[in-house]
Amino acid sequence: MKLLIRNLDRETKVEDLKRHFEQHGSVQSCTIVMDDETGKSKGFGFATMPKPGEANAAMKSLNGKKIDGQVIRVKKASNKPVVKKAPKQRHANDPMHGMTLEKLLNQLVEEYGFEELGKHIKIKCFTSDPSISSSLTFLRKTKWARQKLEEFYLEQLNQPPAPKKPKKSVWGKPKKK
Repeated sequence: MKLLIRNLDRETKVEDLKRHFEQHGSVQSCTIVMDDETGKSKGFGFATMPKPGEANAAMKSLNGKKIDGQVIRVKKASNKPVVKKAPKQRHANDPMHGMTLEKLLNQLVEEYGFEELGKHIKIKCFTSDPSISSSLTFLRKTKWARQKLEEFYLEQLNQPPAPKKPKKSVWGKPKKK
């Protein structure tokens, strides 16, 4: 039987938690859920005990008990599968749909150039020895800068295109009829 253990102290170790449950019977596994970004405990975990009678005894005995200064809660874990949330999908009508950072940057640099881009978005990667490669590296690491670039791109899409100047003919003026 799998048991959910909540309200754990962030410093509680798996070995210590397992020791508490082993006082009530055999423990198949014991885990504490860790945050992927910080590597620290999320304050809850699981204990799996093969014998339901021992698991029930552990649950009754340990629920409401103080461990490492925290009053823990123990209950039978639900059998819901753990589903990670899918990344936020953008709709096909979204102008950013399918747009990679590299594609976006190349398009803006081609249209404006680094000098003009640096005037609109005051970021050193556009004004101080700019290159596509160094700008991509900076923008990938710096969320706020990437957001500014995306906002600028979206603003430019919403503005009507500037009137194009007629190209001069290489032949001079057209013949009069």
